[in-house]
This record gives sequence, C-alpha cells and structure tokens, in this order.
Amino acid sequence: MSKTWLLVLGMHRSGTSALSGELDAQGVCFGDDFIQDIEAVNQKGFFENRELVAINEEILTELGQSWFSCFDLHHRLGNYQLNESLKQRMVGLLKSEQFAEHHYCGLKDPRLSLLLPIWLDVINEIGDTACAVVMNRDCSQVSRSLKTRDQMTPLHSQYLWEYYTIAAVEHSQNLARIWVEHRHLMQDTVAVINQIFAELTISLSCSAAQFVEPKISRHTSVQPPLSVDSLNQRIAAAEAPLDDIQWQTEWQGLLDNIAANPLFIANMTESFSRLNLAIAKSIEVGEMHDYAISVIRERDAKIQELNHTIEENGQYTSHCHDVIAEKDAGLAYYEQETRDLKAQIESLSETTAAQQEQLDTQQILLDKWPIKNIAKIFYK
Repeated sequence: MSKTWLLVLGMHRSGTSALSGELDAQGVCFGDDFIQDIEAVNQKGFFENRELVAINEEILTELGQSWFSCFDLHHRLGNYQLNESLKQRMVGLLKSEQFAEHHYCGLKDPRLSLLLPIWLDVINEIGDTACAVVMNRDCSQVSRSLKTRDQMTPLHSQYLWEYYTIAAVEHSQNLARIWVEHRHLMQDTVAVINQIFAELTISLSCSAAQFVEPKISRHTSVQPPLSVDSLNQRIAAAEAPLDDIQWQTEWQGLLDNIAANPLFIANMTESFSRLNLAIAKSIEVGEMHDYAISVIRERDAKIQELNHTIEENGQYTSHCHDVIAEKDAGLAYYEQETRDLKAQIESLSETTAAQQEQLDTQQILLDKWPIKNIAKIFYK
C-alpha cells in the first residue's frame, strides 16, 4: 500500500512539535519511537522519530555541517551522494512496522527543511507521495525561545531562521504544500488543521483540538522584527507568503549576506558550539548529580525498609519465642503426665502380676486337692 507522507518543515522552536502532535492526534501517523521528551522545553513531546533524527544528523556530519551551523549546506548538498547504508536505513524507516497500517504518515524534524531533497528522492523511489506543511513563527519569538533553551544569540537565531525558512520553501516548491502561521494554529487549531487537510487533499477531518493547548504558547502576537530589512517583515506583510515573496531572490540575498561575513559567521557558530558543549556538559553533570542523589535516596529508603523489616522480624521472633516457651511448658506438662501415667501403669502391672500369682497358686491347690477332699475337710 502506497503512502502519503506529510512533511512538517520549519525552523527549530517554530511550533512544528505542536502541529505534529495535533496532526498525529487527528489520524496522521508520526510513528511511536520518538526522541526523549524534555519537560522544560516541550512538555508534551517533540514527535521527532529517533531514527529520522539520527539519519539527518549523520548526513549533516558527512557534509561537515550541523543544525546550528549549516550556512554552507547549499553548496555541499548539490554534490552529495547518499551512501547505500544510509539509504537502506531511510527505506527501513519509511517501511517500518510503526507506519505499516497507515496510509497518511508524517515526518517531523527541523533538519528536514535542510535535507528535504534527499528524503524526497527516497520517498519517490519506494513509490510513495509527499506533501509539505511549512510552519512559520515570528523570528523574534523563535529567537527568544532559542535564547532560553540554548543561550543562542539573537543574530545567530535570525540567520538560522532565515536559512531554514527559505530552504524549506525552496526545497518543497514542487510539492503540494501549505504555509501555516504559529499564531493561527494557536488561535484556531481546528480551522488550521482542516485547512491543511483540504489543501493537501488528505481525507481526514478535525472536529475538536486534541493536542494543541493555547497556553503552551507564551507569545502568540507578532513581535517587531529584529531588523528593518529582515525576511520576517516581508512575511508578516505578505497575504500569501508562499506566493507573494520572491524566495529565490531572498535566498540569494541571504547567501550573499553570509558570504560577505564568512569570518564573523564562523566565529559566531564556533562560539555557540563551545557554549552548547558547555551546556551539554553541565546538563550531564547535573544529571549525574541528580542520579547520585536519587541513588542515595534509594539506598536510604532501602536501609529504612530493611530496618523496618528487621524490627518487624524482631517483634515476630520475640512472639515466636513466647509461643515456643508456651509450647515447651505445655510439652513439659504432658511429659510429666505421661510419666505419671507410666508409673500408674507399672503399679497396675505389678498388682496384676501379684493377683495372677495368687490365682496360679490357687489353681495348683485345686489341682492337688480335688473338690471332694476339700469338702470332706469342711464337713468332717
């Protein structure tokens, strides 16, 4: 059975998780083997398939790029040859058991915006079709979120937001697709989901939101762009962003801007890389500390449990000793009773033996002295 893959594209922290969660709840299967949730970041989950993220990370590494340092990717992607091992992993994921029973399936990972051409080739090769949702969130909101989560500088996050947004639109231009604003999803979830289904000809419908909660979003209104000439301002002003903006021009403008400042971009990403590693290490140390504390608490609880058990066993042992002492006293009583009965039996046995002896003597006399002789003695 051929499948239709709904590919959720967009920058990190742009609301792709909320959208994917709602689509999954409405019948588009995103699988069941997701990366670990981070409560302080996405308390309801990322909906990013573990193998999908691992494959994308491996491809980026082969290309000498990363999710936060991908500004030279467009040059390297054109000459990239997907190795057979990675290709088989991609096919294995798309044909895996978690998607087997579903016609409408979804893939969500912000890295898809960068690597979409590679995935589209594999999806087409196995005979499936793909469509796309380009998820957009105001650049300043994305920037604040990345500042909170990763300590990323606003300028860095703006460059990334522009790169991911333009890449998502450029790579998906030949697909059936729809543009979704984060604020619209939060304000009227049902209408947005039904619009997605209608425009992408997906035969599903949404009668009530089952995943998205408006309270998840702390910033649902459009904020001023970071710079006057930013793409953010153009998108906010466009009535239909996919149609009204000259994306190729914007793409080239962004690349030219980056190309004009290669040293600055390199230093910026390198600084973030070091910061990110430091944060990761601090989190690891914190997790180790938390684990150590949990082990100590578990040990203390176990000791307390053992002490309680020992105390209970001590009380039970004392009770057992009392019962044994009581039984020993009863046993001693019955042993004495047995001895007394035995003495009585022995006495009765002696008495019986004496009586038997008398009877034997009388019998002997009777045998020696017939009854008539005895009668003569008495009647003489």
